[in-house]
Amino acid sequence: METLPIACTLTREELERDAGCLMPGLMRRSPAVVKITNGVTLEFERADGVLRDLTDVIERERKCCRFLQFVLTVPPGDSPFRLEVTGPEGTSEFLREVSAAGGS
Repeated sequence: METLPIACTLTREELERDAGCLMPGLMRRSPAVVKITNGVTLEFERADGVLRDLTDVIERERKCCRFLQFVLTVPPGDSPFRLEVTGPEGTSEFLREVSAAGGS
């Protein structure tokens, strides 16, 4: 498996402008953000459009933060969607910094 640097190709201005449709926006929308080893797990209530929003963010993030790994769980019934975002050592700190830079 290729080791990629923990870096985002977006400028600070681009991140601030687009934060709502990137990881900072997802982290703010999630009612449950749980820190895990080298990343976070986010939960989202099942509602129309949420699954599409999640896959849209994953698609965008794969272009600017290539080191991130995404595992999207869509359980049966009314259980919430779960998105696990991980990467190499230092990813948790990166996500915290990017989320703070993306505004609140």
